[in-house]
Amino acid sequence: RIYAIIEWIVIRFRVGLEDGSLKGGPGFEQMFLEKGLMLRSQYGSFADILDARIPLAYVHFVQVMVDTMLICSPFALYKDMAFFSVPCVGVLTLFFAGLLDLSKVMLDPFDNEDYCDGVIDMNIFVFIRESNNGSIRFMKGAEWLPKGWLG
Repeated sequence: RIYAIIEWIVIRFRVGLEDGSLKGGPGFEQMFLEKGLMLRSQYGSFADILDARIPLAYVHFVQVMVDTMLICSPFALYKDMAFFSVPCVGVLTLFFAGLLDLSKVMLDPFDNEDYCDGVIDMNIFVFIRESNNGSIRFMKGAEWLPKGWLG
């Protein structure tokens, strides 16, 4: 819906130029349209920033933290659990190793860098459809506007 509002702003600007209620010097229209496009692109980049891939250093840091915790856990659990700490550490290792593998799959969903063997690849057509969604988003934007707003 925000794209319809931005489109409405640009349409009202064009109508204002045509009926003479807005006046400007050379380059005024071009500058306004550039700012409208910049507003639209900045809004569109919010989702891209949130969906961006995390740096690989974070994955390595998490790997070191999980390994350190799993190495230290038998010593920490031995006082309270004695010999039962060995199976508990095995369960912890399975859980955290699986969680770490899952995080690596989420980092590289297409398995380009071969983090995990035998993972299920993502459906590429879904990602192509979602990336193409941005190119057809504005085709019918003016149809959502009330008729009185078009001038």
